[in-house]
Amino acid sequence: MNITDGGTLKTGPMTVSFDGRNLRLLLEGSGVEVVWDGLVSVHILVPMGTNTCGLCGNNDFNPTNDLLTRGGVLGTSVAIGDSWAVDRYSRCENNLASSNQRCVMTSKRLAAERCEAAFKAMGLSRCSIDNVPYIAGCVADVCTQNWIADRLAPECIAVSTYVERCALDGVRIWGWEESVNCPPLYRMQDIIVSEGCPQDVERLLRRKAI
Repeated sequence: MNITDGGTLKTGPMTVSFDGRNLRLLLEGSGVEVVWDGLVSVHILVPMGTNTCGLCGNNDFNPTNDLLTRGGVLGTSVAIGDSWAVDRYSRCENNLASSNQRCVMTSKRLAAERCEAAFKAMGLSRCSIDNVPYIAGCVADVCTQNWIADRLAPECIAVSTYVERCALDGVRIWGWEESVNCPPLYRMQDIIVSEGCPQDVERLLRRKAI
C-alpha cells in the first residue's frame, strides 16, 4: 500500500491519509482515529464516552485510575508496561534496569547536558508545554543506547515529539532541526521506516556491548 503527500486511500472500513507529516487512519463507524508522526509518537483519538483499556487508560475522565495493569491492579509505570506488553517472540525484557543505573556507565551528566542543550533550540521557548518529561526520556534513551543512535540521535526524536505535542496546542515551531543538528523530518521518517519493525535485536545488543 503506497500513499503520497496529500493523498487519501480507502480500504474497507479504514481511510488512510498522509499530510506530509502525519499518517492518519480513521476507522469508520467507530470514530477511532490513529495518528502516527512517522517516528515514535502515536495519538489514538476516540469519541467522548468510548470505553478503553491498556496504556491509554479507561477514558472515564478520572486520571487517578488510569494506571492499571492487565489484571486491574494499580501499579508502577514499569509494571503497567510489562503487563500490557505484546511479546509473541519473547524479545522484550521485563523490568529493565532503570536509566539511572545504566547512566552510571554512560555518564548521566553528559547525557543530561546533551539533551538539555537540544531543548534550547530555536523557537522551542514559545511553547508552554512542560519539557521536563521529554528531556528525561531523551536522557534515558542516550543512557540505555536502546535506539538507532548511529543513524538518528535520541535528542532528535525527543525534540520532534515535543514539537508535535506543541502543535496540538496551536504552537507550530519551524526550523529547529538545524540548530539541534538533526535531519529534516522526512529524512528522520525514512530512517525509522527503513530500520523496520522489529529492529535488529542482535545489532542492538552488539551496540550496547561497545
